[in-house]
Amino acid sequence: MRALKAVVFALGTLCLGAFGVLVYLVVSGGSAKVERPVAAPAAQGWGESDLGMPQGSRILSVQAAGDTLAIHLRLPDGAERVVVFDPRAGRVLGRIAPGVP
Repeated sequence: MRALKAVVFALGTLCLGAFGVLVYLVVSGGSAKVERPVAAPAAQGWGESDLGMPQGSRILSVQAAGDTLAIHLRLPDGAERVVVFDPRAGRVLGRIAPGVP
């Protein structure tokens, strides 16, 4: 019977100690401070960008290609061009003339 009383006393002491630690951690904000990530500032817009095509050109299609856009154009003279455009930088990376060797 004496051993049982000792076990009950030991377990009760452990429970009270654990509860005390829990209360301390809640009140103090935890043992380790977690650094909260700071939201990145909003990206600056680049406004308007000129594709460098003559007046009267028509966009036939636009395809996403990774981080770039492939813009298929028909020029006023009937020729076609593909403009590779970087929307993040707001600039033309290159031009392709399909069918021209």
